[in-house]
Amino acid sequence: MKRENEFAVGLVVITALAVVVAGALWLSGAHLGKTEAVYTARFRTVGGLGVGNPVVLRGVRVGGWRRSASRPGIGSRPT
Repeated sequence: MKRENEFAVGLVVITALAVVVAGALWLSGAHLGKTEAVYTARFRTVGGLGVGNPVVLRGVRVGGWRRSASRPGIGSRPT
């Protein structure tokens, strides 16, 4: 009977650990296997933003300005 209790306790501990790790990954927003996303935005003016400048969201660097293209009547377009 003691052996069965040890097995049950071990199973509960392993399950709880897996739930904690999965919850931490979910809360951190980790995307396993996905390295980057590319977004295209169009602005009439960019106010001094240039290629190589960091893109910051709430004080955290989340990307960078890679390319700028200008179209007549549209302005600059980061990609």
